[in-house]
Amino acid sequence: MALSGDGVKFEKFSRNPIIPFPPEDGGSAFRDPKVWKHEDNWYLLMGNQAKENGRVVLYESKDLKNWNYIGVLASSWNGSLGYMWECPDFFKLNESYVLIFSPQGLERDGDKYANLYQTGYVVGGYCYEYNHFSYGHFTEMDFGHDFYAMQTMETPDKRRVGVAWMGMWESNFPESEEGWAGALTIPRELYLEEGKLIQKPIRETKLLRKSLLFSKLITVNGMEEICELKAAEIDIDTKLCADIDEFGFVLDDQEGLVVKFYLNETDKTFNLDRGDEDPRKTGFEELLYLKMQIFLDASSLEVFLNDGEITFTSRIYPNQSPLLSIFSRGSCALDVDVKIFELENIWEKCN
Repeated sequence: MALSGDGVKFEKFSRNPIIPFPPEDGGSAFRDPKVWKHEDNWYLLMGNQAKENGRVVLYESKDLKNWNYIGVLASSWNGSLGYMWECPDFFKLNESYVLIFSPQGLERDGDKYANLYQTGYVVGGYCYEYNHFSYGHFTEMDFGHDFYAMQTMETPDKRRVGVAWMGMWESNFPESEEGWAGALTIPRELYLEEGKLIQKPIRETKLLRKSLLFSKLITVNGMEEICELKAAEIDIDTKLCADIDEFGFVLDDQEGLVVKFYLNETDKTFNLDRGDEDPRKTGFEELLYLKMQIFLDASSLEVFLNDGEITFTSRIYPNQSPLLSIFSRGSCALDVDVKIFELENIWEKCN
């Protein structure tokens, strides 16, 4: 633990570590604390494992310095949810409690759990007095290539906002040649609707809109070139009726990189293909409309579908500003509303 009076200068606590050892019934993998306050007590959640079963364990304190072990909050038990749980987060949304964690060791199941490690959540009811958490099934949070270890906070106006690591273990990071690697997602507002966690781009992203580059209702029947994305920092908001065979967009840097994201009505899937023989997909039920909100940066792609019901997050590496095209395949043309916003350059703004 480290103490600060101004949030800038920190002094390490003289009796660190404040929790020196994992629980006696747990393994040595013991990391990623998350701390919060409930009523008069502080609580700390930690990732842990026991006999190759992932779990999260709970501690309680009055002063942040002296901690008592409460017990296991949730566990894989039979190993079906991995051998280690990392980066836990626990919070209340509406009248339910949400546990976000990143299990290691999940077996791939069709289109699910395609990355090396996953990040997902369970929802249920919790009793602080007895440390009893009754929860349902595990749900993946994102279906792209690069999303891990989401952590959340509560804003002063009581919004629950989360940020995840935009990367994946053992991935190739071309930027490592420049001495750095990895990125973070756009902050996302989290909502709970009928037991499902919804992720929306934080509303403050609208303040970054610099100019409107494109705004038009277009008729799509085949491939329609829209524009070259010179800044590659844009927000695309597309609304349509999804009664088609395929609909989506293509990003082509015209030097070999072609990224394709599309809805396939035949097999009821959303698909993200970076052209690297490692596509990602997830299923959907009947759709009467499709709304896509897309954030494209110099090396990142974040796709939010139908107001955050489904998200795809992936790193991409165009050699130059990509050309955006929108396409459809089917027996009828589609009327598609397209808006493209140039966004402020954060790097220039902060320097």
